[in-house]
Amino acid sequence: MTKEIKTLIEECSAALVEREYGFCYSRKLAREWDRIADWCDSNGIAMFNEAACLRYCDEAIGSRVIRDGMPEDERIRLRAARMLLSFGEGGEFEFRSPRVDHTMRGESAVAFGAYLDHEASRGLSPKTIGNKRWFLWKLNAYLEERGIAVRDVGADEVEGFLNEAAKTPASRHNASQHLRHLLRWLFDEGVIGRDVAACVPHDAYRRRSELPATYTGDEIASVLAAVDRSSATGRRDYVVILLAAEYGLRSGDIVSLELGDIDWERNVITVRQSKTKAVVELPLLACVGNAIIDYVRHGRPDCGLPQLVLSAGRPATARPITSPTVHSIVSKHLARARVDGWERKKHGAHSLRHSLAVRMLGTGAPLPAISEVLGHQDTDQTAGYLGLDAASLVACALPAPRMRSPHYGEATS
Repeated sequence: MTKEIKTLIEECSAALVEREYGFCYSRKLAREWDRIADWCDSNGIAMFNEAACLRYCDEAIGSRVIRDGMPEDERIRLRAARMLLSFGEGGEFEFRSPRVDHTMRGESAVAFGAYLDHEASRGLSPKTIGNKRWFLWKLNAYLEERGIAVRDVGADEVEGFLNEAAKTPASRHNASQHLRHLLRWLFDEGVIGRDVAACVPHDAYRRRSELPATYTGDEIASVLAAVDRSSATGRRDYVVILLAAEYGLRSGDIVSLELGDIDWERNVITVRQSKTKAVVELPLLACVGNAIIDYVRHGRPDCGLPQLVLSAGRPATARPITSPTVHSIVSKHLARARVDGWERKKHGAHSLRHSLAVRMLGTGAPLPAISEVLGHQDTDQTAGYLGLDAASLVACALPAPRMRSPHYGEATS
């Protein structure tokens, strides 16, 4: 959602504080944002959208991407502009400034732009739209480099693009889904004269074929012990980590959890899952309840917002934290606890969710019970965690049969 430039800068500045950006770096960004605001004012621009951002980068920096040997001041200027744009569009800071210009060009750019507008009108999330835009950029580049018009795309072009752009089973699976949906829409809109979507091959890729990252109970205990609970921020972080570790809540569930979702009389916490929309009632554990009480009394800004977990600081500037903040909180305390190899594994709230599933499997909890806690729609989703329960898998191993083949001499075991 495009926002007025001054409002956008105020929200971005508050997000820097919430996500604990360093003071010096925040000051550099603030200085660049003031420059952008002055530039917008002098050019009569009120809304800082993608067109305004690209124009600013062209005029003030001379580049839309990071270049080798680019001076540090230009890198900061580009980073500041990109952060404003990404936050304005989706409420999140772009992970890093791009090194490649992802602007689509040529005849296919018009059709792909119309497709993105159609997808956005369906109410898809900014993240989903961003993934589609990334895919379309790659397809646009492929077609433009070869001089292929959208109307001429057929089975050979589909296979050629998939072979070049998708190098892993997962990426080929995702690209095929995006391509099939795009081609079907282009055919329905009359942009292409034949239904080429049927030419996109199906695959047998299983999303859960890779084992998720997990941490042991001792490692999670060390993470919780590493939280400095003498500060308001520490009390907040402790609640966030407990919610992820003890209930397996996704980051989206944590940020949307409200004070009213806690029934102190019944000792129940109600979670409305952001992903599945399912409502799950869980027992309010003593450790979680005590941590929430401590946070509300001595750390949570006293304001009228319903969300349980808020940004640190004055009540006037408090606002709900976001999913990237949850990821940063978990990562920060994994580092402080010096958990071995954490930086080489997944290290957000979802890794603690996986860890809870494995701990429950280790205690003999049945799959339906684990599914209920995690909010899975069926046990098939939970079954993917079975491969992580090494102790149970060893117990299931059958002894090797004795070999009596004359090719191996005497019978051996």
